[in-house]
Amino acid sequence: MIMTIFNLETFYLITNFFIGTCIASFACVLAENGINLTARSKCNHCHQTLRVLDLIPLVSFIFLKGYCHYCHKKIPRELFYFELAGGFYFLKIDYSNFFSYFELVFLFFFFLIAILDLHHQEFLTALLIVPAIISATTFLLNLKSLTLLDSISLLIMFSAMSILVYLEKMGLGDLLIYVLIACFYGQTYANLAFLISSLLVLVYFGLNRKINFSKTSLPFIPFVIASLIVVQLI
Repeated sequence: MIMTIFNLETFYLITNFFIGTCIASFACVLAENGINLTARSKCNHCHQTLRVLDLIPLVSFIFLKGYCHYCHKKIPRELFYFELAGGFYFLKIDYSNFFSYFELVFLFFFFLIAILDLHHQEFLTALLIVPAIISATTFLLNLKSLTLLDSISLLIMFSAMSILVYLEKMGLGDLLIYVLIACFYGQTYANLAFLISSLLVLVYFGLNRKINFSKTSLPFIPFVIASLIVVQLI
């Protein structure tokens, strides 16, 4: 019986991990093609439409040894890293629960925004509309359970981060992301995620000492995605 449960749990995690890599791969395609839902995956160098065998997340990259099947140019390694991150990022989604699909959509938009933020250090604010609707709905449904202490704490955090935005020490998008996470998962969850994000940024600068901390503009959303992975796994 114990072995059966273990096998079921293992199968569940492996399946979720693979689905997560597929979703992450799809997000990378959208980011690459300007949110074009009809665009096919192509090589960035020769622009050849990729085969199905070239599109298996993680496996294709390893099998092709990181090179395009057609022109033999290097495939960006960040694609592999994003697919790997997506496997863990969507790991805890319960696909048997209808309401979990709202969380899936919520997280997907954040993942897409992180890719755009990494590539361009900006993203379309319109991409926050769907997560905002989901987050606002969740917040209103859980409004009765919100305590006075939670409200005050959220207000303090929002005010502090607003000052950082005003001082141009933080982007407005980062503040909006924090608010949406706080409304969807709760303020404690959001605080922990952003604390871990900040620590990861410090680690990044610590490992790259040649970078000038005061003069370097760093995309923050990818670190938020990394922190959400950490928070759900601990």
